Amino acid sequence: MPAVTLEHIDPARLDTVWPIVVRLLGWNDVHGAASLPALRNHLLIGYSDLWVAPDWRFPTRLTAVIVTTIIQRPRQEPCLRIEFLSGRRIGTWIESTACTLSRYAVARGCTHLEFVGRIGWRQYRSHFGLPGAWLTEERAGQCRLSIQLKPIPTP
Repeated sequence: MPAVTLEHIDPARLDTVWPIVVRLLGWNDVHGAASLPALRNHLLIGYSDLWVAPDWRFPTRLTAVIVTTIIQRPRQEPCLRIEFLSGRRIGTWIESTACTLSRYAVARGCTHLEFVGRIGWRQYRSHFGLPGAWLTEERAGQCRLSIQLKPIPTP
């Protein structure tokens, strides 16, 4: 199978790929923590980024959907959280994904990665150029709750 290049989806293009993403996910909740409309809103405002791997056999399909978020914690270096939401034929896109997302993380000052996804994908974290920790979906949900955006008080 030919290699597939991971593509970043600009928020301005989100509406063109969103129906395909929703069809691939085929479920109402992402990791049980965020609904698809909430995920879409995070992507539209730039809080998170959407990455897709097209299916080389069928141009209207995707083989992977990945969401990344830069996590800022007090007194720690930034971290790039990589959530593998859906994927198949991982051998066609994991190398491109590892290279692309590692460079993306370094360019944004991240010193480490957090991975969220099915436990079977844990073995692929060694492909990435930065140290990374694998989070269970439950642990990722707890971390997500601790970093929710809070409104800025008005004077």
